[in-house]
Amino acid sequence: MVSLPALEGVEHRFIDVADEVTIHVADAGPADGPAVMLVHGFPQNWWQWHSLIDPLAADGYRVLCPDLRGAGWSSAPRSLYRKDEMADDLAAVVDRLDVGKVKVVAHDWGGPVAFIMMLRHPAKVDGFFGLNTLAPWPSRDLATISNMWRLWYQIPIALPVIGPRVIGDPKARYFRMLVSWVGGVFAARRRLLVLCRADARAWARRRRVAVVPHLPDQGDAELATRCV
Repeated sequence: MVSLPALEGVEHRFIDVADEVTIHVADAGPADGPAVMLVHGFPQNWWQWHSLIDPLAADGYRVLCPDLRGAGWSSAPRSLYRKDEMADDLAAVVDRLDVGKVKVVAHDWGGPVAFIMMLRHPAKVDGFFGLNTLAPWPSRDLATISNMWRLWYQIPIALPVIGPRVIGDPKARYFRMLVSWVGGVFAARRRLLVLCRADARAWARRRRVAVVPHLPDQGDAELATRCV
């Protein structure tokens, strides 16, 4: 396994949460501070949040960045990766670290895990913010079903042996193809920052949620939203 990257102020914990399942957690900030749990997406790990850990810790938060089972430095059991079991993993982390309630921030496929954690363990969650994520039970209308093919790129990533190779080498053709979809690594970061700022301002101003029924690979003019 690749060595853990060093990050000042971060303590790495390995927590046994179930039979043959150990969850790695990057832990930072004051031990008695309000806890915030940052849940990564697919196919990422705790390092996704590394640039946010220090600012949050400096603001007095205890920052917990777990690797979901099968990702990063957590166990990869030979079993189905059910979202309810992954949600229970996170709840067990909260218990083992004795942090009380946590504010949860989740990205991408970490979102359904966090949703289910809130439903199964509501006493452990103090708030939730989702980033580019989806509800755990999407509608089964024709529009949703007809767009499922757009997730094809996740299949090679999830395959044993092949997956780690195609996303572990920045020079690999598959990796370069994925990056090209968002205009390159640095362009993607700048674009994400702009979108996050714009969304945060819009949500705070209107106090309502916008649901985008089409996938965001179309031009802005083609995106339709409805407010609920």
